[in-house]
Formats: sequence, structure tokens, C-alpha cells
Amino acid sequence: MKMRSLRPGIVLGAVAALWAAGVVLACLWAFTIAAPNIWRDANRRTGIANDVVKLAQRLQQQHVPVAQSATQIVNRVTAVPQFTAVVVDDTGKVLAGNRQLAAATPLRRFPPPLEGSPPPGLPPLRDLFETRLANSDNAGTVRSPVRRMSSPPSVIRLPGETVIFAPLSDPIEAIQDLERWTVIGLVILTFVCVWIVGRRYFISTARPMERVRTALLQLVQSDYARVEVLAADDGAGAELVDAYNVAAKEMSSIYRQKAEYETNMRQFVADAGHELRTPLTVIMGYVELVRQMAKIDDGMATRIFSEIEGQGKRMTMLIQKLLLLTRIESQDPRDVKVLDAAAVAHSIVDSFRPLANGSRFVEDTQPGSFVEVSESEFRESLRNLLDNALKYAPGTTIVTSVRTEGDSVLIRVRDDGPGMSPELSARAFERFTRGETAGSVGGSGLGLAIVKRSMERGGGSVSLDTKLGEGTTVEIRLPNQEAAA
Repeated sequence: MKMRSLRPGIVLGAVAALWAAGVVLACLWAFTIAAPNIWRDANRRTGIANDVVKLAQRLQQQHVPVAQSATQIVNRVTAVPQFTAVVVDDTGKVLAGNRQLAAATPLRRFPPPLEGSPPPGLPPLRDLFETRLANSDNAGTVRSPVRRMSSPPSVIRLPGETVIFAPLSDPIEAIQDLERWTVIGLVILTFVCVWIVGRRYFISTARPMERVRTALLQLVQSDYARVEVLAADDGAGAELVDAYNVAAKEMSSIYRQKAEYETNMRQFVADAGHELRTPLTVIMGYVELVRQMAKIDDGMATRIFSEIEGQGKRMTMLIQKLLLLTRIESQDPRDVKVLDAAAVAHSIVDSFRPLANGSRFVEDTQPGSFVEVSESEFRESLRNLLDNALKYAPGTTIVTSVRTEGDSVLIRVRDDGPGMSPELSARAFERFTRGETAGSVGGSGLGLAIVKRSMERGGGSVSLDTKLGEGTTVEIRLPNQEAAA
């Protein structure tokens, strides 16, 4: 589960890494193309500026008219491939060259001095930088911001005139085009990667979702079949399948428990009805006998009323056991406390000694064996165990022992009576299960069921060890409260 949940992150991380690598490579590629172009453009501009200044100085020494001087300067600049030029006077009038270049260069907005940043109020579109020419005191080149061009033209101020020149193909604009295409390419690459990854995960999620949908429709019909996780399932789809399987398994368990509970309840009602019907039938039979007999002697009357009383007591005991079992099944215990199991066992054994009728009670208890249970349920459980031993193993030795073993307290009730068959011992803790001598021994068949449920509510367990002819041992195991403390 964890490995599958990591896969989407790994794939997305790989896509992000590829995207970042693409950005870095694009930047390196753009830099390797842009840097030489900018460096080459700067060198060419510097060379042109030096040539123009030298030519202007020579023409000035030869007293060449300004118009002719301007034409020669423009010719010298345009002789360099991919460059254009214009010469204007101090008023901005074009003397020779490219008029569009003159219109695009706001010369009147610049003060005459060479040094200087853009005048106040003019927003800088490019960083200004200036190249001073060697051996020239009255001329220089300056780059200035121009709104309608990506890279600025070069401006040379000479006495009485200004030379403006610029490349026909703008290197900065080419770089900007490269940037735009690079960004567009990266955006397209991103969408392609997202589409590929999204399509893959949509398919890998949609397939298990379809299988889960089919399984849910079958679930309504009580079909709790497991949905298999395929190798193609990944991420959320596989987790959805796993979650469904867990839910289906739980619902299947609940359904089985419900069916088992309903079966047990029907059996319980049937058994309870049978057990209650028996004493009622006896009582009604004697009532009918009394009604039909004209005269009843004292001995017969005593016998009849004694039998009716016995059956009434049996029915009362059965009803009390049923009510106790119902309360144990449906309510939380109210009198939970820490008890010394040895002391409670001693008091219960003492209360049974007058009923021994040939049986011998032996105690083997370890004082200080503390448990935390419902006192009434714990006492009732011990009474049921001793009562069963008296009924089904009369005249035998009944040993009650209490011992502490590690984090548990063990309470055992053992007799050396006839024991139980494997078939009977397998059903011993079920309701209305009675021993082989049930026909001659009265009882409800609810004793061990009450013991098991009561001790399980206290966090313990009950086990049975018995063989035919070797006696029976019932063991209660409860948490040791001293070990817990």
C-alpha cells in the first residue's frame, strides 16, 4: 500500500525534474546564443563609433561642408553590413541618412552633455550605458532608451551635428523571440507531461473504480467476493480496491454474526420454550389430576403439592437464569470492583459445604490474587461451577484453586467425576446444554453459558478440560490487577 502510494509522487517528481532540466538547458542554450551576439554587437558599435569620429575630425580639418560631411559619415556607417545611420543637426533636422531612425530617437529629450541618465520623468526602458572613445575630447557614444526599439541606437554628438546608427536586425529582439518560443515550448511540454501522467492515472484509477462499482452492486445481493488488485492498478485506484476489500470483509463478518445470532436466538427461544413447557406440563397435569379425583388422601396431596412446588422452583430458577443471561448480554456490569479472588472463592466454597451430600470440598487458594470484575457475576460464576460439580459428579472430591501466574489470575474448579464426552464438551458453553445425566439431575443448562459470558465481559476467558472417566476441570483466567498496577 505504501509503495503504491509513493509512485504518483515519484512520477510527478520525475516530471518536475525533467521540466526543471528543460528550463536550465533552454537558459543555457539562450545564453550561448545571446551572449556572443550582444558582445559582437557592442564591438561593432564601438568600431563604427571610432571610425565616425576619426572621419568627422578629418572632414572638419578639410573644411568639408556639413551636408557633404553628413553624407560621407552615413556612407561609412552603412558600409558595415546590417547597419543603418542618420545625421541630424542641433535642431533635429535630418542632414543625411535614415529618416525613420531619426524619428524613432527622441534626441530633443536629452540634454547636450554626454554624461547623464535619462532626464527626470522619463521612465527607463533599458539600463543606460556609455562608451567613451579614445583620443576624443568632444565626441562619444551613448546608449539611450528608445520606446519603439528593443535595443537602443548608438548616438555620437559632434560639433553642429549628431550621428545616430543602429543594426537593422536587433539582437535583443532576437533574444526576446527566443525567450518567447522557449516559454511557449516549456508550456507545451508541461501540458503534454500533465496530459500523459493524468491520462495514465485516470485509466489506472477508472479501471479499479469500475470493478469496485460492479462489486458494490453485487454487495447488495449479499455477494462479498473479494476484488483482486491487479498489477496495472496504482495509487488511489489500488487503495480504493483495498479499502473495499476491508469493508466487504467486515460486512461479511457482520452478516455471518447476524445470521449466527438470529439462528442462536431462534434456538434459544425454542430451547427456553421447551424448558419452560416441561414444568408447566407437570403442574397442569397435577392440577387436572386434583380436579378429577373426588377425594385425595393426605399422602397423595402432599406428593402432588410437593411436585408442583418443585416444578415451580425449577421454573423460577430457569426464569432467573434467563433474565441473568439476558442482562449479561445486553447491559454493562454495574458493580465492577477489585476483588481478592481467593477470599471470594473461600466464601462460596463455605456456603456449599452444607450441601456436600457425600462430596468433599478442598481449597487450594493463594491470598492476594486480585481481579477487577463484577462482584455479583463473579460470585454467580463460581456458584454455577460448584453447583455443576455437585450435580454431575456427586460423592467426588471437588477442588477449588486460585493461583497467580504472571499477569493472570487462574481460578480452577476440578472434580474427579465421570467427565464429558468430546461431543458434549464441544457444546458445553452453549445455552441449554446439559450433561449425560440430565434426565435424573435437575438444571437449566445455562450455568456454563453464564460463566463464559460473565468472565469475558471482565476481560477474561473460560476453558474446559475433560475426558470420560477422568473428571472435569473448568478454568477461569482473569487479568492480574497487581501486575497491571
